[in-house]
Amino acid sequence: MLGAEDIGGGNKLYFALESGFSSADGSYAVSNTIFNRQAWIGASGAWGTVRAGRQYSPIYIPFKGRLDAFGAGTIALGLDNLSKTTSYESNAITYLSPRVYGFSTTLMIALRDGSTDGNGLAGAIETFDYRNGPLRVLYAHQQTHGDGAVRANLGGVSYAFGPVTGYLSYFNGDGGSPRYHNDGAAVSARYAVTPRLRASLSYT
Repeated sequence: MLGAEDIGGGNKLYFALESGFSSADGSYAVSNTIFNRQAWIGASGAWGTVRAGRQYSPIYIPFKGRLDAFGAGTIALGLDNLSKTTSYESNAITYLSPRVYGFSTTLMIALRDGSTDGNGLAGAIETFDYRNGPLRVLYAHQQTHGDGAVRANLGGVSYAFGPVTGYLSYFNGDGGSPRYHNDGAAVSARYAVTPRLRASLSYT
């Protein structure tokens, strides 16, 4: 469920409630937890956007999808499977900046959820995005605290040559439960055969 209210001057208040459930029997994706994916309120304007509540990690959506020709959305994609980031954050406050001279950033902090680690924070995630015509440069960092803490870095560059877009990206990270430690790189390309048909190739 999504809702928005225009309060004038180019400013809006809005909210999102999103719940995952089994298509087989309707049970919650997380037992006894409704709106386990998103439950936040926010405000937006020319100055940017602020959200508070449970949200997608800014690395998970939409950052990863800009690093690879496959959009980080396929089960077989190495970039998606071999890099580890947090998908959702609770008690999070996020700022999404407007794009200024090609540059934009998203900053998220998640408040402590009972852990004594992290100086009052459950975690922090930052993404940085620069676009200039066919060129795009991206970088993201995550550091969570407490049980299953994850540290991760991802970055990449893409360039569009007419119907062909080439991508080069890297990742590294450590933590989670079970423990994960990995780093690597990916190179990929996407060819727009038509506006509705494209072919992609990737090696990670």
